[in-house]
Amino acid sequence: MPLSSSRAAAVRTSEARNVTVGIYTGDSSSMVALLKVGRIFTENRRLGFFRVKLLPVLVVQGVRLEFTESMPNTNWPAGFRVNPAPLARPGTSLEWRDVSVRFPQDVQPRLQAGQLHPPTRTDGESCLLENVTLRTDAGALHVSRARLLLNGLTGRVVWESPGGVQQWDLFTRSLISEPSKKLTINQ
Repeated sequence: MPLSSSRAAAVRTSEARNVTVGIYTGDSSSMVALLKVGRIFTENRRLGFFRVKLLPVLVVQGVRLEFTESMPNTNWPAGFRVNPAPLARPGTSLEWRDVSVRFPQDVQPRLQAGQLHPPTRTDGESCLLENVTLRTDAGALHVSRARLLLNGLTGRVVWESPGGVQQWDLFTRSLISEPSKKLTINQ
């Protein structure tokens, strides 16, 4: 019996639930957003049908970035640079699942993604998004893979389509297309 109770305790300590992190302006005087996480845990990476114990993945499940204001001049990209488990083993990959971004006036999340892969470096330029739904002025738009820019034109979601590079502005909800460009972003 003691063996099974120690295993249960080990499972509980390797997981966090209902984590909330405030994101503040550069001078740390006012909060511009809340990053809410439902659950943080580690799982083994899948390669086909197999799970590989030597390739752990830190999973951040149920991520909601909730803005308190609609101003793009804030420090909001810091939310995607947050390390929800600073004591995780080195070399552990990080994956956010069920991600949504919401503004105060929105009825539905403005951006939803099945998976978000934060930048691997602290100075990374973008996050990789998979299974994305964007709420544009014209309605919902579904994209299989895109990038959320964190530097330069922050708040832009960029993806390639047969017609060229498409962009969507998180703050204005407007679509922008650039037919002759190719998508080149370093992570």
